Amino acid sequence: MPQFGCRLPHTAGPATPPLALPPAATGPSDRELVRAALVPSATADPLERECAARELADRHDAAVSAFAARCTTTTAAAELLRTSAQRTAAQSFLRDGDTAWRPHLLNTVLHTAAAWRGTDARRHLVPGLLTWLEGARGEIPVPAPADDDTGHAPLLVAAFRRLPGRLQTLLWHVFVEGEDLTLAAGCAGSGTAVVQRWSETVEEEFRAVYGRLYEESASPRCRPYSRLVLTTARTGLGRPARGGSELAGHVQGCEDCTRAFRDLARLHTGQWAPLLAQELLPWGGREYRRQRVGQRLLPEVRAAAGPRGPAALRGEHRLWWAALAVAAVLAVTGAGLMAAAGAPDPAPTTRTARTGQHGDKWNHWTRPSPAQPGDLTDIPASTPPPKPKPSRSFRAGQQPSPSGTPVPPAGLDLARARLRWDFRTWGARPKDTSSFDRPGEYHGYVDWRPDREGSVWFDGKSHVRTTRAVLDTSRSFTVALWARPVPGGGTCTVAAQDGANVSGFALQYSGADNRWRMTMGDADSTDAPRDAVLSQGPPALDGWQHLTGVFDAGKRQLRLYVNGALQGTDSHSSAWRANGPFTVGRGQRGGSGADLFQGYLDDVRVFQDALAPSQIADLVSAGHNG
Repeated sequence: MPQFGCRLPHTAGPATPPLALPPAATGPSDRELVRAALVPSATADPLERECAARELADRHDAAVSAFAARCTTTTAAAELLRTSAQRTAAQSFLRDGDTAWRPHLLNTVLHTAAAWRGTDARRHLVPGLLTWLEGARGEIPVPAPADDDTGHAPLLVAAFRRLPGRLQTLLWHVFVEGEDLTLAAGCAGSGTAVVQRWSETVEEEFRAVYGRLYEESASPRCRPYSRLVLTTARTGLGRPARGGSELAGHVQGCEDCTRAFRDLARLHTGQWAPLLAQELLPWGGREYRRQRVGQRLLPEVRAAAGPRGPAALRGEHRLWWAALAVAAVLAVTGAGLMAAAGAPDPAPTTRTARTGQHGDKWNHWTRPSPAQPGDLTDIPASTPPPKPKPSRSFRAGQQPSPSGTPVPPAGLDLARARLRWDFRTWGARPKDTSSFDRPGEYHGYVDWRPDREGSVWFDGKSHVRTTRAVLDTSRSFTVALWARPVPGGGTCTVAAQDGANVSGFALQYSGADNRWRMTMGDADSTDAPRDAVLSQGPPALDGWQHLTGVFDAGKRQLRLYVNGALQGTDSHSSAWRANGPFTVGRGQRGGSGADLFQGYLDDVRVFQDALAPSQIADLVSAGHNG
């Protein structure tokens, strides 16, 4: 039985030294800890059992609790889900062969949530997970299938499980979650130097196992092409080159070979980690990985902390390192704002009405803007806004010539954004610079101006919208943009997404309150109650302001930020899915457009998760269309 570095309780008499590891030992592996802590035994030493449980919790509880929290509506439910899954996972982990504990346990959490769906416990699951489970049809891979079972799991997952458990541990902890080699070494029960050597060849071994499984499982129709798929995928392309080749024709018509080609290309270019997380955890896997990598890298700025293993700097991780270096500089130059925004996620504020109750101090910080004709400073409410100069105007459908303004390269958050309209170039359609490529379509008269390196004027009768939904409004999301409204007027919406009758959410100016507002209704009906968060003061009319509306489905909470500063929170527990287009410059009421905006808007960004305060501060600090 391994011994664990845990001090005995204090007793009278001579001091008792801590339980020590044998001189040659490197520490207990996860498998040894699970066996000692979670498997009942009449002969087990209670103290060693306690010490093993504590060590296992130190290694994994924070990560698994974070995933359980994504699945549930309350902290208590998350803890119940985690502990229930842990008991189930321990038995199969020790019974079903050599595998890594953390991904095994995470996968069991998802299976346990699926089991809750058929019981009274379903009320503790978040709506998005329940909706997904209704259509999943058993598509969650089992935690640890038999060695010859590859037909019931994605090939990438099957290849991962064919690797020895120590290599699974290395791949998951270092490559998928971005943790240190030392932690991976502890979980594997090996020395750091040994794990460092494994890390130099583990990706190659992963690719080789995947290739063997692909060839073994190929159907008779695919076998003549399997070797060619393996060879061609080394180029890193996501599909064979077009041009009428026989391979391209086969892959185009074969779903299995298309998937294999995609997987192999990512394995050769180091881009496989997000896909493995998603396929092992088909609900919430990518979001979980993004949160884990972000939590570890962003506060510590690992680029200055030394290597974490050779693979951690490859593929997608290189973008993180570059982004974190930029974030570190921004944190120094904008320390005041970052300090305010870096606080933990807020707890819901006490409220006395549906609109919520907030603080009484308005944050007057506004983003400076160049003094140009067309500024809205001190304009009487009755005076029409000046026409911006220089500007270029067009009506929907008109085709102006390109301006030649370059589109910026992808930045810190572009890989996560589901839409970004930065309005850097003027044209009949705003260009989406996110990876989703969702161009919009202007309706009515708009002006483009070079302020903030490109922004758009809406005249109170115009707006821009997509052709289809961008967000699932029943899940967590964030919408952020820069706004400069015209003084006076009634309620007007800067961003929303249509339902059949009303907007699924609206980030807007409330004329009655003279405040910015983030609001969501309980149902797709004009009669449904609405929850709302108001800003702590009126909009500033002497410069641009950054607005961020957040819906956190896990916490059932709405949040509103102005210039990166939290304005307030409100609870919102009845999430429904608005399936209409995403709109900028108007909302929806009674099935028709309503609450059109008059003023300037810029740099619209949309995310399918609830951004943390520090990430919102990054958006504010990014600069003009940064």
